[in-house]
Amino acid sequence: MNELSFEPNDFSGCVRLFPIPQLVMFPHVMQSLHVFEPRYRALLSDSLGDDKLIAIPVLSTEVATAGSSPPLEPVACLTKIISHQQIADGRSSILVAGVARIQLSHELPPWEMYRQARAEILPDRCSDAGGEEADATRAVLVTAFKNKLVGHVEDLACLDGLLDREVSLSVVTDLIAHTLELDWGVKVQLLAELDVGQRAAKLQEILVDPNASLMAAHEYLPSFSAN
Repeated sequence: MNELSFEPNDFSGCVRLFPIPQLVMFPHVMQSLHVFEPRYRALLSDSLGDDKLIAIPVLSTEVATAGSSPPLEPVACLTKIISHQQIADGRSSILVAGVARIQLSHELPPWEMYRQARAEILPDRCSDAGGEEADATRAVLVTAFKNKLVGHVEDLACLDGLLDREVSLSVVTDLIAHTLELDWGVKVQLLAELDVGQRAAKLQEILVDPNASLMAAHEYLPSFSAN
């Protein structure tokens, strides 16, 4: 079994939560993270000794009530630790890959230093359109995506693989949504949208808008996985 493998049927339904301010993580992409707080060091250690899964939820804009933890959006991204490197003072650099959308049902009692919750996998829903129409939509999205990145990213050759027919429209939509510096609320909507066709339509609307000034959300394009 390789590091990117993930079987939804093996998911226990219990997730460790690693909320990161301003980050909306998506499936099908990889993201490097820096772990330094004691509670998240404990989370990392427990995860590495177990299923290597970490949920990255989105911090809600709702105000927390007195004595409670910051509220979270109901849909989060389940990630798997691909690699980790311990550095000075117990800190770690890790690489995670998004493997699924999940619905957080309720948080568990604070048995550990970090937050945990019960969750269920949210599979993609495919629109009726498929085949050549899906291929055409994917090509339009990738072309518009590249056009938006011109001037911000020196080498766009790494995106050429996205035009491969074996890469699904779901992968393309998630990579674009994760990479671009979109409005936070839009990213949350795209993460929560399970219908791949609807995600693609929303992104196409954004990308073809001549007034939309977008740029890569990171200094480099994140890796992606067709897992």
